Amino acid sequence: MLMAAGLGTRLRPFSDRIAKPLVPLMGVPCAQFAVDALISAGAGNIVANIHHLPESTSEGMQALDLHGARLQLSDESSELLGSAGGVRQALGLLGDGPFFSANADVLCSIDWSALGRAHARLRSQWGVSMTLALMPIPRDAAEDYRAISLDPSGTRIMGLGGKGRTGMMYVGCAVFEREAYAMLKPGRAAEFVPEVLEPAIRAGRAGAYIMPSDTPWIWMDVGSPQLWWRAHIELIERLETGTLPDAWRRRIESAAIRRGQRMWVGRHLRGRLDLSDSAGPLFWDALTVDRLHPRGSIHLSPGMVVYGEPPAEAGGAGIGALGFWSPVDPLRVPGVS
Repeated sequence: MLMAAGLGTRLRPFSDRIAKPLVPLMGVPCAQFAVDALISAGAGNIVANIHHLPESTSEGMQALDLHGARLQLSDESSELLGSAGGVRQALGLLGDGPFFSANADVLCSIDWSALGRAHARLRSQWGVSMTLALMPIPRDAAEDYRAISLDPSGTRIMGLGGKGRTGMMYVGCAVFEREAYAMLKPGRAAEFVPEVLEPAIRAGRAGAYIMPSDTPWIWMDVGSPQLWWRAHIELIERLETGTLPDAWRRRIESAAIRRGQRMWVGRHLRGRLDLSDSAGPLFWDALTVDRLHPRGSIHLSPGMVVYGEPPAEAGGAGIGALGFWSPVDPLRVPGVS
């Protein structure tokens, strides 16, 4: 199940024109990374719910590279059914057994197969109806996240705390049994935390999979302009240092080309492009093949991420697309000032 129906209110004004799952990362629709990961874990059937900008979102989702897998859309365009109601509506498309769930606006290099094995163990031991992947809230988190408390074994969720920057947090990747949602009324809006997760916690049936500390992994949220920009900068740094998962690197290199140290441009940008007066990290892409055919030189400041024409007001770190420009605070990101 690919969760793709949210309004993306934190990402406005960009999300007023493009659904959050389709916002580009280094020229790649964000949802593509989740699709790649699910398929690599053996998923042959992917169900994505859609609501916001349904026509363009449907077209964009169906244009993703599916590697031969099947994509079905659960249409919520007439009514947004919430973080739980949307899954309840899609149960008929998800098959008879347990299913993976991923947020389409999050990049996570989780080992989905390991998550599935952990769920099977906890299902056998405790009868859990779900297993959520968790990680420590990052010390340099740009936003607050809801803390989750665990039992002494670290394998079951015992409670939820307030939002902050300490404790364990849900990464947006999980395994669910159909029964976790079966009690919800079809076609009714419902939210995941109060109507699915909290009842499972009270019943002792909410399992936890803690992302392993001895294995390098990456998690990125693109829920706001600052986070979207930050994801680009981290991807550029990891491309430079060779610390990006091979599947992510190959996917990005299918859409973008390195044109200098920490400087990347989309493959849509044709012709002579002189970035000698620019400095990275930066990324520039056109939204369509025919939109821009740059000639001559152009100056992009460190920390600029631009899709389309570089805006005149952009003089420092920030992200721009669809005619909007959002300056960001780069102070806590290494290499950007």
